Amino acid sequence: MTTIYVTHDQTEAMTLADRAAILRDGQLQQFGHPRALFDEPCNAFVAGFIGSPQMNLVRGRVESGGAVRIGSQVLELGAALHGVAEGRDVLVGLRPEDLRVAEDGPGLEVVVDLVEWIGREAYVHFAIDASTLLVQDEGDGGSAVTAGRCVAVLRGGGELRPGARLRLHVSAEDVYVFDAATQERLGATRPAPAVA
Repeated sequence: MTTIYVTHDQTEAMTLADRAAILRDGQLQQFGHPRALFDEPCNAFVAGFIGSPQMNLVRGRVESGGAVRIGSQVLELGAALHGVAEGRDVLVGLRPEDLRVAEDGPGLEVVVDLVEWIGREAYVHFAIDASTLLVQDEGDGGSAVTAGRCVAVLRGGGELRPGARLRLHVSAEDVYVFDAATQERLGATRPAPAVA
């Protein structure tokens, strides 16, 4: 039986739907299989709406050589910036579960503000010196700019505590890039997900 079900709960939609339509202010944003919406969001709203905790959307500016400046730090993104012009203002999308603690190499230097243990993993909250976009999901305007609040989903032990300094690495293949003005996705590099 074909059923159309309307919900504001993205988790409910993702678990029940064979196909989902994401609406914002009455306008269709994206339609497809839930996995495709998660892996290939067409804009920052869909990217931030699908996933829990939601994607970190951090403001940055593209620099030469496949890098983006996020506040006082530079993140090497390589192929994720293919075709994106130097000097362009962007939103860099980092899914919390794609961030990893790295001993050395490229990454973001952060200071832990709060740790929420949820079993073997923890939601590790941290601040960076760049503004972030927070997607709201309850019909309250769609999104808001916040002061550099981010979260990572990490496994670890004693190093995950408030005040700890961490280097967080994310693979370039796991980074999403959106135009800062239009919030449309730029330079999609992931292969389309196989769905039945």
